[in-house]
Parts: sequence; structure tokens; C-alpha cells
Amino acid sequence: LKKALKYNPHHPSIGGLISTCENGTSLLQHFITKFGRKRTWDMLEKEISPYKNIPILHQMINCAPKETEEVTKRFPHALFLRDVNNRLPVHVALEKGIRWSNGLNSIIYANMEHLNDKDPITGYFPFALAAKEPRCDLRTINYLLRMHPGQIQSGIGNTRKKKKNKDDDSNNDNDNHGHSKRRRIE
Repeated sequence: LKKALKYNPHHPSIGGLISTCENGTSLLQHFITKFGRKRTWDMLEKEISPYKNIPILHQMINCAPKETEEVTKRFPHALFLRDVNNRLPVHVALEKGIRWSNGLNSIIYANMEHLNDKDPITGYFPFALAAKEPRCDLRTINYLLRMHPGQIQSGIGNTRKKKKNKDDDSNNDNDNHGHSKRRRIE
């Protein structure tokens, strides 16, 4: 574990820790099985803590979502880190369908001021990231919409303006009886 982390802790697999082994499990899962959850996470905390800019939470959400809560407890600074794509953990968690009860609540509460920010990759607001993911629960979508109702209201307002302008343009092409005017080509 120490050798893997010292080799390249900034690699997306966190030094191979969340790489998939031949038997289909990750090295992390192998360590948890062999040494137990507490001992494995104690070792990880000791070895990863000196590296403050590792987006460990992003990686765990992607590769080992069941470990999300453990990461948020042991590496609380990871809740605020952005990855190389400028994404926050809240964007990754919502896109992956992490459920409210599986650690999403702590990620959302830590990122309250960023819940109005669009995801830099998808361009979606957090509520839309949650809504497009079939595994996401309705409680999450409801909470996000209640926190920032303006996100949906601004979208509806823009749609109405476009529709109105479109109708205005089409009315200009009709005579008083609703029939299309024919334009003379000269």
C-alpha cells in the first residue's frame, strides 16, 4: 500500500489503489478483506494525508462508491477539491447517481454555495444532473430544486421568450386572415 501510494498518488487510480485486479475486485477491496475496513482506512489516511490535492473523493465516487462516506469522514478537505476538469465532488456524485443516504447528503451540505454552479463538463445545474440519472432518488432532486428554484424558472423564462419571438416572426409572414403571404422574388 505504501509503495503504491508513494509511486504515484496523483494518478486517477490513486497509485493503483482503485484499479481493478484480475479477479474483478479493486486493490482497495483486497486490502479491506485482508486487513479489515478500519485498519485499511487508517493506513490510507496516514499515507494519503500528506498529499492535500489528491481528488480522492472524485475517484472513490467513480470507482468505489460504497467508500464515499469513509472518504468524507477521513478526508473532509476532499469535499472542496476540484479535479483536473474543474468538477466538484457534488457534480461527480450526482452524475453517478449516488443516493442521499449513501453520502450524497454530506457532499451537498459541504458544497451549498456551489449548488447554483453548472457542471463544467455537462453544462447542467446540479438538479438536472440528478434528474437525468435514473438511480438518483427524488428526495435529492426535490432538495436541489427547493434550494435553487431560480435554476428552473430561468430556463422556463428563456423558453417562453424564444417561443414568443418565434410566434411573432411567423405572424409577420401571415396576412390578417392567418394565410401565408407569398413573397415576390424579384
